[in-house]
Amino acid sequence: MNILFPIRRLFRIVTMIHKIIYIRFYDWQRKKKYKWIERRTYVVTILPELFLLIGTTLAAPEKNGYMHIEHTWEEIIVYTLWGWAFLGMAIPLNFGFDGKEEKIRKEVKKELREHPLYWKKMITIYFAAIVVAITAAHIIL
Repeated sequence: MNILFPIRRLFRIVTMIHKIIYIRFYDWQRKKKYKWIERRTYVVTILPELFLLIGTTLAAPEKNGYMHIEHTWEEIIVYTLWGWAFLGMAIPLNFGFDGKEEKIRKEVKKELREHPLYWKKMITIYFAAIVVAITAAHIIL
């Protein structure tokens, strides 16, 4: 068994979650005939990661307006959560600014047709994991 298989599978799940959110919100905005659809959709898609970034930053203790981390394990926690947030914000950059919406829409509809409950559960678990990570950062730090 390939050692990178679980990591590849995790990235596929996270990418598909972002694609589902992106296409659902994109289609909704297109029906309402809003302007700047791609930019608005990107912002909505990265909201969970923004909450993770802000929540982690607020969890870190501050001294004189600067973040003060005393131990190495605190640095590992903060930088890991920041990395997760920045990686999550980078995923949707490849989606809609160059006309790939139709290709992504077909892929999302196929996945939702084949496994509708699976993706609902994965989206719920993803958002719950972000909330748990922010809460754990506030408790630990």
